[in-house]
Amino acid sequence: MKTDPALTTSLQQRQAQLPRLAARLLKLNSTQLALELAGVAEQNPLLEITPAALPALPAPGPSLRAHLLGQLTGIADRRLRLDAVALAGEVDANGRLPDVATLCRQLGLSAARIKAALARVQKLDPIGVGACDLRECLLLQLAGQPDSDVLRLAQTIVRDHFAQLSRRRYDQLPQLRLAEVLRLIASLNPRPGAGFSQEAATAAPEIQIRKSGGLWRVELLADEMPATIATGVAGGTRQFRRLARQARVLAESLSFRRRTLLAVAAAATARQRLYCERGAAFLRPLGLQQVAEDTGLAVSTVSTAVAGKLVRGPHGVIALKYLFQRSTCGRRDFSAAALQMAIRQVVAGENPARPLSDAAIAARLAAAGGAPARRTVAKHRAASGIAAASLRKRPLETGVNSL
Repeated sequence: MKTDPALTTSLQQRQAQLPRLAARLLKLNSTQLALELAGVAEQNPLLEITPAALPALPAPGPSLRAHLLGQLTGIADRRLRLDAVALAGEVDANGRLPDVATLCRQLGLSAARIKAALARVQKLDPIGVGACDLRECLLLQLAGQPDSDVLRLAQTIVRDHFAQLSRRRYDQLPQLRLAEVLRLIASLNPRPGAGFSQEAATAAPEIQIRKSGGLWRVELLADEMPATIATGVAGGTRQFRRLARQARVLAESLSFRRRTLLAVAAAATARQRLYCERGAAFLRPLGLQQVAEDTGLAVSTVSTAVAGKLVRGPHGVIALKYLFQRSTCGRRDFSAAALQMAIRQVVAGENPARPLSDAAIAARLAAAGGAPARRTVAKHRAASGIAAASLRKRPLETGVNSL
């Protein structure tokens, strides 16, 4: 599957003509785009937004992320609102977020923007959501309690003595009114997001990869022109001309966004054909530079297009960035995803009563043609959510491991 040269030329031309607005829209995922278009349409009566082109926003209800999104719609600052929505999309089932440095890498935002959005998210209901760890989660909940001597003592213990508290070394904690302090801390919720369903997604897939006529094809799931200039409206005032120009530029920028997503996804799919055919074990290393060369786009444009976008493919819904893999085991043809799949397969076949150490897993993979170091195995085992051997051990009769 090769990228259409005419499409590449058109994208390069549009990229030069629409640098700021097009780049900003390209950053947005489907939910963020829906919020952006809805806001612009309210201010420009000449714009007609195609309803089918707007991904459905999760309604407030059982989903934690939908519950958070419902509280963010009233933020007047558009950039802050979009940044906060992006953070809400990263919240896990317990209500936690990664640290600021990780969020900067994942979302492509500055630390200052992440911190500003994080301050808003951490004020949302349920209190404690948006923390990066248990200590911060408890401190956020304590900050919302009525002021008292016991409260201040609890804050001191959680803030300055958390290691001893988590190990239940109460003899090493300040003893002043300790029983009352511990009762207050025990009343807090360590997992404020656990009471919500996680079934609703914060962004809808925009791209589909499917096989047709023996070939893998990439399509946009909503290919209609989502913004057009309203028909039957005429005028010659300066205000009318400004609104009409805004509508045309928005429509052109959205066209650029769709065409860029299509080109990047098509190039990545062409290079990951074996994954489409056979699954994650056959993902190959792929970098942004390779797709940039295939499409003629800048590496930064490819990176922006990939961030936060979802794809409906032959193996379920995945992040577009999942098709971009780093090499590992010192082999240019072996990806991190393939290594993690291989580790899962080895662990699935181990004796539950005698789970394999990381060194033993590395030895088995080496015998099968891979050559990962023990530390590499440990890193990718943990990334796969697989516990260390000492924590996977189960009595033989149970026949169950911890995967």
